[in-house]
Amino acid sequence: MAKYINDSQITGDKGVARFHSYCSNHEPFIIWRELSNHDFGIDGEVEFTNFRASGKKEVTGHILKIQLKSSERGSYFHQDNGETFVFQANRNDIEYWAKNKLGVVLVIYDVTRDELYAKLVPKVKAVRAKGNKVPITFSRIENKIDSDKNDFVKRFSTNAIERLNFVETECLASNIFKFSKLPYSIFHFKAKITNLREIFDSYESYELPIFKIHDGRIYLYYDPSAFRTFCKEIIDESDRKLENFDSFLRGSIDKYRIAIELLNLLMKEVWRGRDYRLRYNRHHNRYFFLYEKKGYLKSISGEEILDKDGNGLKNTKDDLDSRIEFYHTIRSKGSKESRTVVKYYEYGKHKFFRHHAFSMEYFLNEKGLWVAINPKYFFTTDGYKVLEDKSLVTKLTNYLTSKEFNRKVYNDVHFLFEFLKGKNRNTRNIIISEKEKAKVELSKYEIFDAPFGISLDQGKTGIIKQKKGQISNQIDLFKNEG
Repeated sequence: MAKYINDSQITGDKGVARFHSYCSNHEPFIIWRELSNHDFGIDGEVEFTNFRASGKKEVTGHILKIQLKSSERGSYFHQDNGETFVFQANRNDIEYWAKNKLGVVLVIYDVTRDELYAKLVPKVKAVRAKGNKVPITFSRIENKIDSDKNDFVKRFSTNAIERLNFVETECLASNIFKFSKLPYSIFHFKAKITNLREIFDSYESYELPIFKIHDGRIYLYYDPSAFRTFCKEIIDESDRKLENFDSFLRGSIDKYRIAIELLNLLMKEVWRGRDYRLRYNRHHNRYFFLYEKKGYLKSISGEEILDKDGNGLKNTKDDLDSRIEFYHTIRSKGSKESRTVVKYYEYGKHKFFRHHAFSMEYFLNEKGLWVAINPKYFFTTDGYKVLEDKSLVTKLTNYLTSKEFNRKVYNDVHFLFEFLKGKNRNTRNIIISEKEKAKVELSKYEIFDAPFGISLDQGKTGIIKQKKGQISNQIDLFKNEG
């Protein structure tokens, strides 16, 4: 007696073969395991793989169950209007799938169109049942899975996918600035006076260049000949040495430190000016925004705040204003935003100023000299004198930083870039020195593509899709900070 195979078996095998082919060609590869011995409403399972940094494929152990249905004559496509169709699932199947802790994806194969559709099976409570049938609506656009999109893992493993994904690339904004211009040379001379305090005490009425004393020699990043008293009294011009700045920077560790210290001294001098009103605290290694009440004189001795007649202001919240800085944004040319950079607070017995601040870390590679500008906080008792209560400072800092995420940090970095440009709003760089052959500039913070992505779970909306050239999760960047 002859054996026959019915059309439904052939159609079912076409669906299995088509989905197997989809998994095999997906990047990263999806492992498909068919379960053929028993049919209790599950046809197989998929296990996801992932690329590591080395390029190797790693089996992740993240598994989903698959129920696969195939139709050639439209038996599974109810109420098909060309945009959506309804699959009528058995209530018993829905209840069985809901018990599966791994999650079940229902895959429909339209043999006529040669198209696959996939949808995570909903919980019983989330759908309306009509008798023993539970309608599940599929969109022919949103639920279609295409071989060339490689998005099955992203769409169906929201709860299981590793945060670091080497399949996706991500556009990152950093806090790293490159020195686009540096001095040509380093000048150094034998020092006639090696005590720094003696130099400043004896020659405070004379203008002095920016210099660094090390091991009996005085170093400068520009020719000091314009400073006649300095050249006559402090340095031995007969022992004049001239070295290329970049070569000097890449020399010994001592030379590197001297070059960096000269840059630091330059920035301290420039940023102390009226355009910036920044101060540097050596103990905490950071610059901070100086408090200065408009219309009043500010004593930076740390003792008191004086009004225009020399009278001390009352140390009450109503008498103290916040310092607000305005800065240009990248939204539109000439657009301005504001940032409160110093603010006075009273919490019970505690009275203090909170300052926005930043620290700087340098590093050198084959492409040049770079600096990382790290947003920080600084706390004072009067706008200048450091708040010495370390436990209170720790508590305040931890409270602030615990609420900060990428968006806030990026906003801080962008503000600092725009602020440090000072009056040079029309330039793309932070201009620190415009001396001939001793120009110093910082280019804008680096934005670059990283060879990996970090998937972010957004609850019911699924994983955020990263677009080329978009800064990851960094939107609404220019809100006023109180």
